Amino acid sequence: MINRKKVIEGLLQNIHAMGHKLIVGYTAKKEIAITPSQGFVLRFVAKNSLANIKAIAEALHITSSAVTQLTDGLVDNGYLVRRGNPDDRRVIDLSLSEKAKKQFKEFEEQGLQKMTELFNVLTDKELTQYAALNKKIADNIINKKC
Repeated sequence: MINRKKVIEGLLQNIHAMGHKLIVGYTAKKEIAITPSQGFVLRFVAKNSLANIKAIAEALHITSSAVTQLTDGLVDNGYLVRRGNPDDRRVIDLSLSEKAKKQFKEFEEQGLQKMTELFNVLTDKELTQYAALNKKIADNIINKKC
């Protein structure tokens, strides 16, 4: 019988290391002054039309004040634009600046290239199995709202 807790701890360390390496790799190559956490915020904003502090906080499982700190730096550096929400004056919507949109396309292409390189270690069968297992876990997270 395996020690599930130890295996899961190892998986978490690997997931964190891969994510961190990918985000840091983007920023180091392009000499962009953003942190990995800011990179996650930019990705969320790029992928979600309804991006605001509350939505980002919920998605990243952090406080609204932490998101505000992250977004302040991104606004100051010209990566995000704040706009008042026409339906609710209390809500500030966030969107990518033109500068960020151009760089985000490069991020996406680099990310896909990096992930392809990372997964080259797997055979087609292993990659298919990994994708199916990953989807099963993601579905569990979404359905249980973990």
